Amino acid sequence: MNGRTEQRVKAALKQLQHSGTRGKVEGLAATLGTADGVQQAIARFPVLDILVNNLGIFEVKPFEQISDDDWFHFLETNVLSGVRLSRHYLPGMKQRNWGRIVFISSESAVQIPAEMIHYGMTKTAQLAIARTG
Repeated sequence: MNGRTEQRVKAALKQLQHSGTRGKVEGLAATLGTADGVQQAIARFPVLDILVNNLGIFEVKPFEQISDDDWFHFLETNVLSGVRLSRHYLPGMKQRNWGRIVFISSESAVQIPAEMIHYGMTKTAQLAIARTG
């Protein structure tokens, strides 16, 4: 399990323990919206059987106010985080002949809100990756 702060990761792990979740669950505080954060995750968990790409950020902003930096930030966080992780874990899953990679998207992938076009674009990209991967 991943979160951006140690406090949130610990709280989520504690909640899972109290819910009766079986099996081993570990956490990592890292910002997976960056290449460095992904490398931290890979170093901590070099092998996975199931990867759920659920990272996503959004904001309401008119199209003409979305800067290049905003576009790149949304792309790197919402799309490249999953691409980078999947690219690492997929070969091992293929070698073991088992594994799952899931991308959690949004209805905004097909019904892009005009006030969140940069978010919708990243959700559409996730669908494209999941369908062709």
